[in-house]
Amino acid sequence: MNGERFNINYDGYRKYLIKRGYAVNTFKGTESTVHSYKTALMKIAEIEDMSFSDLFREVNKLVIDYGASGCKSDMGQNGHGTWINALNRLKEFKDYVKFYMK
Repeated sequence: MNGERFNINYDGYRKYLIKRGYAVNTFKGTESTVHSYKTALMKIAEIEDMSFSDLFREVNKLVIDYGASGCKSDMGQNGHGTWINALNRLKEFKDYVKFYMK
């Protein structure tokens, strides 16, 4: 996957997750992790009044805010931790872009 290019938007994040092996659908055919993480980021963006670009730029701060001891940790645990997990994957996506998509 190193060097593979992804757009820096919700669709690029989705494709990155799929390449990392996250599930698109469950065995029953319902939407799974990829959809849940994308939806979580969209909800966070709405709450924070941010675009995807803003989330991408501010992800380090958001991981702290929504993390275990952050000021928004209760929201980070939405969906059994889906929100903070989605932010952590966004941080990994940002790191991937920084190191492999120069």
